[in-house]
Amino acid sequence: MYQFLSKKGSTVAFVLGAALSIIFLAIVLSESESLSSFGDDLPGLKEKHIDLFNFGIFSAIALAVLTAVAAVAFGLLQMLGDIKGSLKGLIGIGALIVLYLVFSSTATHETVGDLAETMKTFEIDEARSKMITGAIWTTLIAGIVGVGSLVIFEVVNAFK
Repeated sequence: MYQFLSKKGSTVAFVLGAALSIIFLAIVLSESESLSSFGDDLPGLKEKHIDLFNFGIFSAIALAVLTAVAAVAFGLLQMLGDIKGSLKGLIGIGALIVLYLVFSSTATHETVGDLAETMKTFEIDEARSKMITGAIWTTLIAGIVGVGSLVIFEVVNAFK
């Protein structure tokens, strides 16, 4: 399956998208009387006008979900196929999880000031506040490490 999709995946995706677009156009153009009066009475839109575009919306959502599921599934299959080669990535993911857990467990909950008022407005409790703080700090550290690694490896590659 992987070999087939790596060779013909783009073609399959294009043909599937084109077929769904043609079906959508056929549905919309078959309702020409609804389409010609679509913008005439916007405040009084009937449900038929809205239903006219449902196939296009649902097919776009279905393609997005299919793409996300395929990306995760093939990523997992590739990783499970070569555990030894995936070890560095798994260690990195584990380090991020540990970093998040450390930051979220050491976070403090704001009880005074503007931030506390905003948290009350949006009904953010202490647990959710710690979760958000942990995620923000993990993202900041990961970003700093990423940019630092980029700079360091570019300098190292320049001297090779």
